[in-house]
Amino acid sequence: MGSLLKPFHFLMGLPRSGSTVLQSILNQNPKIYVSPTSPVLPMMEGFKEKIELTENFQAYPDMAAAQNILKAMPREFYAHIPQEIIIDKNRSWGLPPSIDLINVAITTQPKFIITVRDIPSILASFVTLNNKPDQIQDFNSSTIQYLYRPQDDVVCDILMQHGEQIDESLMAIATVLFRKLDYCLIEYDDLVENPKKEINKIYSFLELEPFEHDFNNIINKTPENDVAHGWLGLHDIRPELKKTSKDPAEVLSEYVLRKYSGLELWRDR
Repeated sequence: MGSLLKPFHFLMGLPRSGSTVLQSILNQNPKIYVSPTSPVLPMMEGFKEKIELTENFQAYPDMAAAQNILKAMPREFYAHIPQEIIIDKNRSWGLPPSIDLINVAITTQPKFIITVRDIPSILASFVTLNNKPDQIQDFNSSTIQYLYRPQDDVVCDILMQHGEQIDESLMAIATVLFRKLDYCLIEYDDLVENPKKEINKIYSFLELEPFEHDFNNIINKTPENDVAHGWLGLHDIRPELKKTSKDPAEVLSEYVLRKYSGLELWRDR
């Protein structure tokens, strides 16, 4: 088999931008399966990297055979899932090497659902999460050398470092936008304030029949073990959509607000 038997789409975007609640809402539709944070992409990347380094493959590089394995990976990973439509969630799907894998192994016409939120609100959410008394994330080893600075400021600088999750997510979004690939942007605030409109936008984008979702009884059917991610409560959601987060100006310093405001590149498109 050379391609996926089921429609296969991609959910990506920034952390703390509503992807888990969006996943939980869409999973109310019995025809749709939205994965939790998926290992499909790293599995494919790992296979490609390993096979190309093996002595036997270098001696006889059968690219067609390697591509057959790559094509089988996403298909077989979801072979036990009864839903008709697969939406695989991974923030790195939009990065250039990932798009290359998509084109080779999944589809040449990918559709990306991208959740976004202004960077100060994301940082404020992480800072609030980090300051909870039972939090397991430990920045002490990284912040000890900056004792003369407020810890929350240092935490934000660490979160925004090159190669970290926010930076890579921004790079993935920029790649999808600048390559003019097929995407649907979902702003966090819009999803919270008018979920029906945003969900209908996704259904139109994916060319699916409308479905009546319940925005007052949202359940995450595929909860993740957040200990593995190093942040307790990272994927917790409320059963009802409502905005409870503070204004970033109430959480972040002027230094952080000045440094990391205005990075919302998707709003310039």
